[in-house]
Amino acid sequence: MLQYFIEHYYSDISEKIEQQQITYGLARIHSHRHISRCIIYADWYANLLGISECSVDRLKLFFAIAFHDIGREGELEDVRESKSRQICNDYLKTLIIDKTIVNNSEDLIIYNNIILSHILHDVDCLDIMRSGAGRGGIMGFDRNYLILFRENTFMQEKMISNAWDLISLTDGDSFENKDCLKRIFELKLNEWK
Repeated sequence: MLQYFIEHYYSDISEKIEQQQITYGLARIHSHRHISRCIIYADWYANLLGISECSVDRLKLFFAIAFHDIGREGELEDVRESKSRQICNDYLKTLIIDKTIVNNSEDLIIYNNIILSHILHDVDCLDIMRSGAGRGGIMGFDRNYLILFRENTFMQEKMISNAWDLISLTDGDSFENKDCLKRIFELKLNEWK
């Protein structure tokens, strides 16, 4: 499922993210680096939670993550979730995939109370440690944002630490391009430490 997603990500979705950044003159806080890292974090979470690599749930999750900020017209508070949801819906309808994938992927963007929405929520929160978000990096990160693994602080801390390592390695401008996700995979950082 990841390979199917990646093919569409490289051929179409990364172009849409780039166009959004240019159209609205965004500061690139919610662009390629953010989305690419969130996809990697989601893959980690899916592995930890036993969501099969061949699962349609992973595919839904990856598409939802790719589009969760696409409706933004500014870098501050996200008030365009419904626009992101619609763009996701419109894009997925162009693919020859099951209608439930379309509906469920777009619904994840508005955080329905299901495990996949919790993953989307947490990966977005983890990446708030990145530069430009104004949250003070790992030292300023509020662990109370996270939903998953609240009862397992060791696992939660491990996820935070791994996310911080990935942010530290990829937060430079050299990763701010349409090939960011590909470059992260080349670093072989998609494996859980």
